[in-house]
Amino acid sequence: MLKIQKLSCAALMLAGVFSTSVFAEQAAFDESAASYAVGALMGGQVKDLMDAQKEVIKYDNAQILAGLKDAIEGKVDVRKDEKIQQTLNSIEEN
Repeated sequence: MLKIQKLSCAALMLAGVFSTSVFAEQAAFDESAASYAVGALMGGQVKDLMDAQKEVIKYDNAQILAGLKDAIEGKVDVRKDEKIQQTLNSIEEN
């Protein structure tokens, strides 16, 4: 179930990225409002994921935000970071 939720979250993020190029073509476009809207949409998906797993783990919101920020800024690559992979695997095992 966690894998499905990860894929759903990833698909949502990709959809947000691809839809940004469509928005960029519009002349009177509020980038700030669009950025917030995409962030709120992603945040809702993250909250749903956390709620679905609240029996498994109590998440630290500050750490979740830090991880999101680092990923968005390109400071971390989950696919290449072994420690993160081990942590994610341990969550799936619980």
